[in-house]
Order: sequence, then structure tokens, then C-alpha cells
Amino acid sequence: MCIPKKSASQRNYSKDDKIVADEFNNFFSCVGKSTINRIAKLAEELNYTLNRCSFISRIYPLSEQFTFNAVKCEQVQKIVTSMASGEAPGVDKIPIHVIKDCLIPAILPSLTSIINATFEFDTFPLAWKTAEVTLIPKVEDHDIPNQSKL
Repeated sequence: MCIPKKSASQRNYSKDDKIVADEFNNFFSCVGKSTINRIAKLAEELNYTLNRCSFISRIYPLSEQFTFNAVKCEQVQKIVTSMASGEAPGVDKIPIHVIKDCLIPAILPSLTSIINATFEFDTFPLAWKTAEVTLIPKVEDHDIPNQSKL
């Protein structure tokens, strides 16, 4: 038969949110370093010399270059008002319906200015790179993948 036997070592799954979050953090914070190590090992096995200067940038005509254009208040307003009001708030805990209610005239010019500054200075605000992740633990058997309730 071609059915693999179940692993002899039983996996333990923690129900403690902090332990689970720490495990995810440890895994994802090491991905880059472990990838670099695997690339170096593979290069050594294949007798390839890694050279940081091997990339040669190409110069494209201005007409073929990717650029962002400044946005107008009306564009930002259209996008914000089209957002679903029932969605969970972000890390700032401000519900989207509050942002919609305050949009004109209180925050629309400032929000548009911030967006345009990100385009002009090629910098994305650090606060906008933060996300709130909520784990939804499986209540079924952890050893059976892709379980779904019918």
C-alpha cells in the first residue's frame, strides 16, 4: 500500500494564544535568515560564487517606467465612502463609519496629503504597516487537515 503511516511522534498543540503567537513570530522572523543560509549552502554545493553585484539594473525610457500620480481629494473620498462600514476597525480602533462621518471637511485634505506624500517621498508610514491578526483556532481534531463544518 502507498498510504503513509501516521508519525510515531505525537504533535502537541498549545491552546495558549501567547505561545501560538510566539511560535508564529519565531517561524516568520527566521524565514529570511534561513533562506539566505539555504541559498549559501546551495551555492557552495554547486560551486557558484555569490556576488552581490551580479544584478545589473536596466534603464528604461520614462514612458515605460512605473510611477504613481498624485491623487485628488475626490478620489480618496470615493474610495473611503465605498468601504464597507461593518468591517472591524484596524489597530487604531477607529470604525470606518466614524472615518466616513468625519471625512468632509475634517480629515479628507490631510488624508489626501499623507497619501500623496507617500508617493512623492517613496515612504510608506510605519503605522500603516502594522496589522492586528486574530487567530481563529480549530475546534476539531488538529491532526486532520482541512476540516470544515458542513
